[in-house]
Amino acid sequence: SDAVKILKSHDVLVDGLFVEQIGGIGVFVVGDSTERSRLQPSNITISNSIIEHNSLYKDTYTPAIKPSRVVGLTIKNCRLAHIPSSAFGFGSANEILIKHNLIHNVVKISGDQGAVDIYLDLTNRGIKFYQNYWKDIRNFKTEHGSAGIRLDDMISGVEIEGNIFENVGGAKFGGVQIHSG
Repeated sequence: SDAVKILKSHDVLVDGLFVEQIGGIGVFVVGDSTERSRLQPSNITISNSIIEHNSLYKDTYTPAIKPSRVVGLTIKNCRLAHIPSSAFGFGSANEILIKHNLIHNVVKISGDQGAVDIYLDLTNRGIKFYQNYWKDIRNFKTEHGSAGIRLDDMISGVEIEGNIFENVGGAKFGGVQIHSG
């Protein structure tokens, strides 16, 4: 049910992708854990793409883009929208640059999540959110609600610079929610 899977690859450019009305993840990027342990960059770029209305079969943990065990990923100039859960769901990741993207109308069903959901792996480092526009990410249906960028379970080592948050945050969360980081 996923649209694109990039598995243990290097020097990949996904440009101008249009994904709509699918059951699972838009782009699933899975790196090599051996290369990650040596922090070897994969040099993968996802740019100028639109991913919306995904997660039709599974409402949670099926984001538009999911990096896992990857080093060296750039996501730029994309629109990620109309997703029941997160736009980005991180597994283990290092040296990730997310810039100049529009993320709107996500986290519509899930609670205790963000448009970006990073959790549990304390080895995540070098993740940067630069000049993204986050809009209409509000969920009051659950106790905790929703956030734009959510750093959960002691996640640290993340840079957030020059982002705009409009009408973002619901219940107990705001534009950025840091839980024990």
